[in-house]
Amino acid sequence: MKTSIKSILLVLAILLPALVSAHDFEVNGIYYNINGNEATITYQGSYPTESDEYSGDVVIPSTVSYNGTTYRVTAIGQSAFQECMNLTSIEIPNTVTTIGNYSFERCYRLRDIEIPSSVTTIGNSAFCYCDGLTVVDIPNSVTAIGNATFQSCDELTTVNFGNSVKSIGNWAFAWCSKLSSVTIPNSVNTIGTSAFDRCTALSCVTFGNSVISIGNDAFNGCTSLTRVNITSIAQWCNLKFGNEKANPLTLAHHLYLNGTEVQDVTVPTICTAICDYAFDGCSSLKSVSIPNTITAIGISAFDDCVALTDVNIPNSVTSIGKSAFSGCSSLTSVDIPNSVITLGTYAFTDCSNMTNVSIGNSVTAIDEGTFCRCYALTSVIIPNSVTLIGSNAFASCNNMTSVTIGNSVKTIGYAAFLSCSKLTSVTIPDGVATIGSVAFQNCSGLTSVTLPNSLTTVGNSAFSRCSGLTSIVIPNSVTTLGNSVFDNCTGLAQVTLGNSVNAISYGLFRYCSSLKSVTIPASATTIGNDAFYECIALASVSIPNSVTEIGHYAFNGCTALESVVIPNSVTTIGTYAFAN
Repeated sequence: MKTSIKSILLVLAILLPALVSAHDFEVNGIYYNINGNEATITYQGSYPTESDEYSGDVVIPSTVSYNGTTYRVTAIGQSAFQECMNLTSIEIPNTVTTIGNYSFERCYRLRDIEIPSSVTTIGNSAFCYCDGLTVVDIPNSVTAIGNATFQSCDELTTVNFGNSVKSIGNWAFAWCSKLSSVTIPNSVNTIGTSAFDRCTALSCVTFGNSVISIGNDAFNGCTSLTRVNITSIAQWCNLKFGNEKANPLTLAHHLYLNGTEVQDVTVPTICTAICDYAFDGCSSLKSVSIPNTITAIGISAFDDCVALTDVNIPNSVTSIGKSAFSGCSSLTSVDIPNSVITLGTYAFTDCSNMTNVSIGNSVTAIDEGTFCRCYALTSVIIPNSVTLIGSNAFASCNNMTSVTIGNSVKTIGYAAFLSCSKLTSVTIPDGVATIGSVAFQNCSGLTSVTLPNSLTTVGNSAFSRCSGLTSIVIPNSVTTLGNSVFDNCTGLAQVTLGNSVNAISYGLFRYCSSLKSVTIPASATTIGNDAFYECIALASVSIPNSVTEIGHYAFNGCTALESVVIPNSVTTIGTYAFAN
């Protein structure tokens, strides 16, 4: 056993210098590896964290001699100066072509560095967390800035890009919190994901005319950004941005074309689409002309363009994205051409001054919130191509007096016409099977509703508070009337219930103070709680033998009801069912 231990110790003694050494030779305190007749600067120890030998002001020679051979210094190797926390400046000769990955990472006190024109590559995280850097000049020789190259350089205020840079990597300048302005040169094609993320002092960005792609979150968290300069609308419309959730453009809110704030836009014919968020928040934009080369208008393309009064949508457009014109409060009218098939959710929501809209005959759905809070809209014709009127589609269009619903509609969604208080009459076409909850709630001006024989379900509170409604016929096709469907329809005097209704549900006619008589069909098995609560004019009610249960407060407050026949089939009568 002793012999074995001695042998192991002997082997370790022989190998130890090789394990700790990460360089071929050292001259004047700088460590090198060699490849042919070229030398690469490296770190002293076997791990980068042991490289704190470098400190103060370091001058790298263009050549170095060792054992009678002269080597040309051409590269700063990976992690060469990593975590040299006392390094204050470095002089790099013009023989160096490569600055490697992590080469100066966390050199917190590095204040002064001049990158020579010989350098073509700056690696990933090369100057990450170099808190002392204030100004960086990228020479014309550099073609790419790597991922996280200058990330978290907290004191960096100015970056001058050379005219050969083609790409700016992911997180390249992320969290450079004092960087105040950036001019992207004409050579740059792509800006990576989160490239300038959280550059909170960044107030102005100028794009060169070759940028075609901006990554997700590229300018996320740039809370001071107020000015974005571009050279052409063609460039802007063709830019490819990140997805909806990771919108990189708080940018477009202050868009300038060659230094002038954008007010009138003519989209050039080379564009085939207006991309997501393209003009989002351009508060000075007044008019836009869209050519017939455009096939799609993207998500939030003109969202919150509050000064926009005029827009033409050509017959080439087939889709209008989610919130595309949301918040365009100065827009007074819009013609949606026959070419449009898809209207995104909330496409025109909060267009509060829009009085007129023409919907083309290829649109298949008026989706969620499409025209919600279009307060000035007075009438609408829904074409026969539409099969769905979605939730909140026309909610709070409180000046709408008429609506024509196309004959292909199958569903009227939740709150579709909620609070359209001036709507006077509605004809629901054959084919509609479902009217959603609160679909016509608070339509206080509604005096007439025609329900089709295709209807099977009316949702909760669908017509509640329609105080102008005087009569209603529920067709035989209806099996389900939701809770409180006609709650507070104070003008409702006459009701005909179809012979398939399976229950008089909770609060169905509550506070219908004008209702005088009702015949409950033989299909109903229950009369729910509060079903006729405070129907003070109700004098006659016929309860069939099919009913087995009368709920709590069902007829409470029906003061005009002098007598009622409760059939033998009823087994349960709720508390205060006939009180008062």
